[in-house]
Amino acid sequence: MLLSAWIAHHADSAAEVESLMSNQALTKKPVTLVHGTVKTGAIAAFRQACQLNHEASIQELGNRRFDVLQDVHDATHFVFYAAYRSEADAAAHKQTALYLDWRKMVADMMATPSQGQWFEGLFPPA
Repeated sequence: MLLSAWIAHHADSAAEVESLMSNQALTKKPVTLVHGTVKTGAIAAFRQACQLNHEASIQELGNRRFDVLQDVHDATHFVFYAAYRSEADAAAHKQTALYLDWRKMVADMMATPSQGQWFEGLFPPA
């Protein structure tokens, strides 16, 4: 509601209000943060597998961002930040051969099951 009021106040015309309001939807995107902990002896292999997953994921049409992060205080803790154009694109990612192969490849490397959390990406605009 605040954004729509700001747009109405700052827009120069009704057409600009309509354009800005329709573009609001473009700033929202499904984002997932996935936390995973790997076994101490599997860190290097996990990083290699994640690099392959990253390189393929960023080529997907609906992918907006795919980052793999490693905790500086706990080298076994990784976080994936994945942003997609739509929920359908996020679901399609999980059906790709590379993702399915990656899941099998890293299954025995995991110390605990991964934990995902969904967010609505607001800024920057898609």
